[in-house]
Amino acid sequence: MVAAKHIEQLQTAPIDQINEACRALEAAGKSVINLGQAVSFFGPPPEAIAQLGNELTGDDIHRYTADPGLQSLRSAVASYIGCGVLSDEIIVTAGANHGFSIAAQTLLGPGDRCGLLTPYFLNHKMALEAINAKVVEIHPDADMHYSLSPELLQTLKVLVLVNPSNPTGKIFKREELEAIVAACIENDVFIIVDEVYRDFVPEGQHVCIESLADCADNTMSVGSFSKSFGMTGWRVGWLRTPPALVEHLLKVQDYSLICAPHASQLLAEISLSNHGNWVEQHWQGLMQRREAALSALAKANIEIYTAGKGGFFLWLRPHQQIDSMQEVYSILDEQLVCTMPGEIFGNQFKHWIRLSFGSQSTELVGEGCLRLAKRYS
Repeated sequence: MVAAKHIEQLQTAPIDQINEACRALEAAGKSVINLGQAVSFFGPPPEAIAQLGNELTGDDIHRYTADPGLQSLRSAVASYIGCGVLSDEIIVTAGANHGFSIAAQTLLGPGDRCGLLTPYFLNHKMALEAINAKVVEIHPDADMHYSLSPELLQTLKVLVLVNPSNPTGKIFKREELEAIVAACIENDVFIIVDEVYRDFVPEGQHVCIESLADCADNTMSVGSFSKSFGMTGWRVGWLRTPPALVEHLLKVQDYSLICAPHASQLLAEISLSNHGNWVEQHWQGLMQRREAALSALAKANIEIYTAGKGGFFLWLRPHQQIDSMQEVYSILDEQLVCTMPGEIFGNQFKHWIRLSFGSQSTELVGEGCLRLAKRYS
């Protein structure tokens, strides 16, 4: 018995393979500084965890919620997004990856063309290829701006962008989003926006897609509690969708999941309703980590995309030709620092590397980057 051909041809998740290599080194007694997978250094609000504990004694916690999620959580998410979004437009999902997957299954069939603004998020490509959709990579210019010609857009059914970007940290300006939305509406292209890192931006710089005129029926946004509330293990996120698509999205939700975990939904609701500024309380710590990384890398012979100040990433390219997949394993073995290869974010980024400074202490971020600086000095 063999797997379906299109699943066989899917790339095995490189992040899992790299993490396994890290664990093998640690099992051998090595101390690895992990600047690889994107994880917040903080967990959920302790008060929210304590309050959730009081909710675990009732019988309802062990049962399904309605497919779209707890009404109280959907209302809280709608208020969090703002821009006139209603709770009936919200579907609670088992994280943003699951949300994107049900969106892709709902909107795209085999052979339908979906544009990914590169560097893209790897799991988006995997989800599209898993349903036999056709991935079209759309590359930026040197300043990370994108040109979307009518000739290109007329070949697409859906366009996907990540704002802020993982891996570059690029924050899309309002005029950029307005131009993208206008071009897509004119050419009948639906837009999915991944806003997982929307809280990880300097104050006032994030523009949610729902705030743009005339886009409500042509766009869908994906969000998550994983990063903003340190809840990666709880698997809970959300979709904001045009009302006309809710019925169809819930068909996919039901056969793939039924509903997000009940306890996870409760923790998300408590956290969002009572601690909505949780990232803000940790912002100074994130910026200290970013500055420690930049300071350590300052004299290294590398190019760093410093314009990207969203999320908790640094996107860099050594001033020497590298194969990023081979390079990250060499860095891991020789410097004991875990990083991510640029090529998993798009074909043209084989010489780039992504760092995530979100999960380690300021001291370890600085030390890890000093080791990289010595490698490229």
